[in-house]
Amino acid sequence: MKMLRSAELSKLLSAQPGPCLSMYVSTEEPHKNSHLIRKKWQETIDEADSRINQKYTKHRARFLLEPLRSMPELLSKPPPDTKGVALFRSFTTAGFYPIKESTPQLMAVSDTFHLKPLLKLIQQQERYFAL
Repeated sequence: MKMLRSAELSKLLSAQPGPCLSMYVSTEEPHKNSHLIRKKWQETIDEADSRINQKYTKHRARFLLEPLRSMPELLSKPPPDTKGVALFRSFTTAGFYPIKESTPQLMAVSDTFHLKPLLKLIQQQERYFAL
């Protein structure tokens, strides 16, 4: 999975072949415990598997989730200034975005990516200059 830059997040708004999997994972204290992160990650993957299988075929679920089953290195050793990670996966997209603000732990399976938790963070990164 590659790291997405702020400029690339707009591509996530475009139409994607469903399902689109959006996962927000906290890496804050006390969540930096690798055993706890691994357990929470497995619970999130299991929930995603269940949700995808309700609407889509098992083949689609396997394709989307198999690369995510082994916990990403990013979650086990996050950068010190990162408080969370947003992961996005569809048939045409796979990437993550480090989050420097607290974010709720959530997982969404839909026809589009769930970007609402990132909007405020992205807007705060914009710089404006008065002339």
